[in-house]
Amino acid sequence: MKRVLLLISLIAGFSACNQSSDKSSLLAGAFSEESNVSFFEDVFSETVITPVKDENAFVGNYMCIIFETDGVHDVILDYEQGLVHSVDRAGNVIGSINKVGKGPGKYVFIKDMALGKDGIILLADSGRLLFYGFDGSFTGRQFQLDFISSAFSEASDGSFVFFTPYPHELGENNSNNLIFTDSEGKVTGSSVPFEYCVPLGYRDDVRKVIGEDAYLASSPFSGKIYRFSPSSGTVETYDTDFKDKSAPKELLEADGDYEKMEIAMENADIFYVCGAFENKDYLLMDIAHLEDMEEKAYGIWLFDKKTGKSLIQHYSADSPEFLALGIPVGLTEDNEVVFIGTGEYMEGISGYKCFSGMDQESLEGMNIIRLKIDI
Repeated sequence: MKRVLLLISLIAGFSACNQSSDKSSLLAGAFSEESNVSFFEDVFSETVITPVKDENAFVGNYMCIIFETDGVHDVILDYEQGLVHSVDRAGNVIGSINKVGKGPGKYVFIKDMALGKDGIILLADSGRLLFYGFDGSFTGRQFQLDFISSAFSEASDGSFVFFTPYPHELGENNSNNLIFTDSEGKVTGSSVPFEYCVPLGYRDDVRKVIGEDAYLASSPFSGKIYRFSPSSGTVETYDTDFKDKSAPKELLEADGDYEKMEIAMENADIFYVCGAFENKDYLLMDIAHLEDMEEKAYGIWLFDKKTGKSLIQHYSADSPEFLALGIPVGLTEDNEVVFIGTGEYMEGISGYKCFSGMDQESLEGMNIIRLKIDI
């Protein structure tokens, strides 16, 4: 669940800090274009598959899924379709949100999602927060931000942190992309300037570090994942270092979507992080390989924070692994990696040890899959 305790009294000092620790060196040089492990044979052990018991509950593009859980509710957002499903741990759909349109509680598109104490919070359109119950009902609460935001998270005290792609909207001298607000969206501070570059069709992310007072914030193609803690006032950087397959500097410095797309097309062989999750033991990254403006392959990159070891597996976009599971959508406090699986393709991965005992007939639709890390 995306939560953090934001101590507003520390924001001024935090904003001025922007220091980087040697955490960036932990990933430097660790990436490999070759797999060094099979996660499904050598890393994952216990498997828990929860079939979603509603044939109308579905998601589309694996790359457009956001997953959140509070231990009781598993909530799945397909932001390409503007569709949310709230599922209990037995697989029952207890509510859905599908309110594309105009009027109270409705939206044109959804950018991000967080779970609050009482329900689901959606970041919609260019900067509106909408509040719903876990049963999908609109609570009547919503408010408009004074800036454009593409990702957010809620604190346990009801305040928020937002990612903005346009920090200068908040003042020409502001270069910080992370914006802190109170519970009604009033700006209280900012931090962390990004090397920002997201062409159309890609998204930024702000995500809670599981079990810690810290966030991960990432932006595709920047090559960096920022880890920041409001309570300690520190900003650390994981540098993914894709070497000659990193996004070129020209792409990071480009102005406007058209120029970014042109440069991306000219540099048709790029790796980037398309999702990042962290708990006390591991940093888990989803990797995409962009060739000729098309994702041709994906990967799972697991960094063991205790040993410094990196485990990487790549698989193609037409592989049985990707067709059945896509890429990880979450990491739990219990070291479970979460996937959203598609039943019709599960037979293709039945040969793996961690899936050898599954009942394929019960997995026809959408499935929430938790695989335990065991290394």
